[in-house]
Amino acid sequence: TPDFEEREEVLEFIQVKGEYTRERLAEITIKLLEELKLKHKLFAITGDNASNNGTLYYHLFQYLREEYDNWPFVIRPRIRFYGKLSFILLNRKPIYDVDTRWNSAYNIIVQYLELKAEYSDFCNSYF
Repeated sequence: TPDFEEREEVLEFIQVKGEYTRERLAEITIKLLEELKLKHKLFAITGDNASNNGTLYYHLFQYLREEYDNWPFVIRPRIRFYGKLSFILLNRKPIYDVDTRWNSAYNIIVQYLELKAEYSDFCNSYF
């Protein structure tokens, strides 16, 4: 929203016909983003935990990079790997926001503040 209010929406819930490949999933995602005129607003994707999600994200990134390579910002695929990498190095797991868990958003903020130096180091290294 214009005021950055949190929203959760299911944009598509379909049965995938044919092969369940990264290309097919990326094609479905791109088609949906185009239909809803959201392609230029894509911020994050939550997949279904399938093993081909990583390659789906890469395939989608390649498509978006070709279309938006002249924009004043850079689309970077590394962001989705950062949380996993930093927490492996620190032997910690990220805290997730869960609607039914009291204070989960607060706990995320506290953990971020504890790891602020690591986040800064990562950003300085890659951006």
